[in-house]
Amino acid sequence: MNLLTTLDPKFVLTGYESKSDDGIYMELYNVHNGKLQSGKPLTKDTLNAMIKLCKPQNEIMPGFTSVIPEKILYFNYSGPKQVLMWWTKERKAPMYFTKELKMTNGPAWQPAMLWISINQSLYVYFLEKNKKPNMKTILCDALFPNVSKGHLCNGTMPTDQIKEEKDIVKIAERWEQLFYNSEFSHKMHLKLWAHLIETKQRFPKDQFKPVATFQKIFNEHKA
Repeated sequence: MNLLTTLDPKFVLTGYESKSDDGIYMELYNVHNGKLQSGKPLTKDTLNAMIKLCKPQNEIMPGFTSVIPEKILYFNYSGPKQVLMWWTKERKAPMYFTKELKMTNGPAWQPAMLWISINQSLYVYFLEKNKKPNMKTILCDALFPNVSKGHLCNGTMPTDQIKEEKDIVKIAERWEQLFYNSEFSHKMHLKLWAHLIETKQRFPKDQFKPVATFQKIFNEHKA
């Protein structure tokens, strides 16, 4: 389901409950040119017609739960290629490094980020602006030690624990926890993060390296 698509309202459901009756009466109001039309009782035929307007079955995740929050951008877990896309705002997060790198662990400011999980793989990109991306948003290279061209080298990250999760919000949160609670082991961009950890400064604007639009990356990774 692409949650970046502009949607037009087609109908509104209203439910009425009586204090003296356990049943619920429902009415359907069609929407035309953004205006609410007169209501009519909801019948089985009307309900079947509404179902036909719903998203195709191949974009629904059977057995998955959770109310979809603003951070989730797209998901499709119906086939062998299971994809989840979300974004996070600018924030502080812990940074851990292997002893061999001789780096000081500590919190550092992270720019807003786009995250894409595909089965057991993770892709991350920086967002120059601290707001929800759209298809025209320019994605920037995520300058982390273990990330190359957006793709994270998982190393010993225990990604198997994500397989059994049935809540897309918790899947996103678990990926973030695994990402920040694991030790970076590669030697790329170490001076940058050493400086940010020591100075507690926000991510510098001159370090944003544009790579592609969200539309391009979305088309490459969607299920």
